Amino acid sequence: MEKKINMEKVKQMTLVLCGVILLGVGFMNYNTNEEETSSEIAVTDVGNRVGDVQLVSSNAIVENEKSNTSALVDNETNSTSNNESSNDNYFTKTKLERDEMYSRMLESYQKIIENKELPETQKSIAVQEIDKINKAQNSIMISENLIVNKGFEDVVVLVNNNVVNVVVKSSFLSNEDIGKIQNIVEREFDVDLSKVNISSKT
Repeated sequence: MEKKINMEKVKQMTLVLCGVILLGVGFMNYNTNEEETSSEIAVTDVGNRVGDVQLVSSNAIVENEKSNTSALVDNETNSTSNNESSNDNYFTKTKLERDEMYSRMLESYQKIIENKELPETQKSIAVQEIDKINKAQNSIMISENLIVNKGFEDVVVLVNNNVVNVVVKSSFLSNEDIGKIQNIVEREFDVDLSKVNISSKT
């Protein structure tokens, strides 16, 4: 009987010990997991902060490098292409100003024609002037296209008091080039060569 009681006590003690051990392991495991989680979070947070800092700084470096590179490129481009862009601007700007001038003139003459209070003689002169401007614009357009087709990069043609001024984008004009341009201008404007001025602009 005593042996039986002792055996039961041993069993109970073993069970209690197993329970305590399991509880201890569970508790330790819970604590360890919590620590690991918090340490993971801490590491992650630190990692993110470090990552952000690195990212920002590397972006800043990249941006700085880009801006420095673009500044260098811009400086190089500016040194080589400032003249080119200003010359391109010259041709574009001159053509634009010329076309705007013709538009204003046409508008003024059109108003004269539409004004009922003005005499017919003035209206007749206005009609003739409009016709002259239209012919000049047509001759300019054809001349510029033909000159560009001869191999020149750009050209602007200006007419003033029956004198035709031609500015060609070129560093050098040979006698042959001048002859080609003269032939085009003479034919399209029906003017004497003495009234044709040809110059180049690089």
